Amino acid sequence: MPAQPLYYAHSAQDKLGNLLPYEHWQTLQSHSVNVGEMAAEFARVFGAQEIACQTGQLHDLGKYSEAFNHRLHGGPSVDHATAGAKIAVERWGNVIGKLMAFCIAGHHAGLANGNGEGDNRSTLKDRLALQFGKDIPTLDNLWQQEIKIPETLSPPPLKADAHHPFFSYAFFTRMLYSCLVGCRLSRHRSLLFKPRKQNRRARRLSRSKRLTTQFQSIHQRFQTTHCPSSRANRNRKTQCRFKPSTQ
Repeated sequence: MPAQPLYYAHSAQDKLGNLLPYEHWQTLQSHSVNVGEMAAEFARVFGAQEIACQTGQLHDLGKYSEAFNHRLHGGPSVDHATAGAKIAVERWGNVIGKLMAFCIAGHHAGLANGNGEGDNRSTLKDRLALQFGKDIPTLDNLWQQEIKIPETLSPPPLKADAHHPFFSYAFFTRMLYSCLVGCRLSRHRSLLFKPRKQNRRARRLSRSKRLTTQFQSIHQRFQTTHCPSSRANRNRKTQCRFKPSTQ
């Protein structure tokens, strides 16, 4: 029985631009799951974890194809964003699925218009009309084994404005898009610059903690020396107390 193909999200290169061995590349399953989890965490603050997770998992679905594998080895560019958008609409319909499709289809080029003029760019309607095997690469069915998506999704927690009924949907789409793009950038940075970036981040955190300690010490001495214990100053101290970041 032939071994299942292994698909990758990104290749890796040395300083001279030469491809490194496959063990340095990031698998597509790992990338998709990680982006989904990170997007869900970003979306927690507005209650859209589940939708964000599935948006993240589907954003690079078009990379499950021989055409994109060829691209990673120096071949021509491939539309890998439309596939996930089409699957989102097919699975979750023209409300939830389409909100996700805007984000997935535009995760490189930006959010497109839904219909009408596209400013010399394809609209979402144009993208969703593309056909697998004719306009965009056919997907390997392996994606259905590696990327687990639910049959249904809960609708986003939106409240329509009586005067602007679709504003909440447009705003939600932009929030969802920011979660996807933000975590994509984070994943690329950690993948491409992991050792150096981790060390740099550790140095920044160490410097930040040191500066915070110094500031608190100076602030405490100033309060003790120059701020008489009046009612007004006690109120100022309560309202303006420095609170270091916990992040």
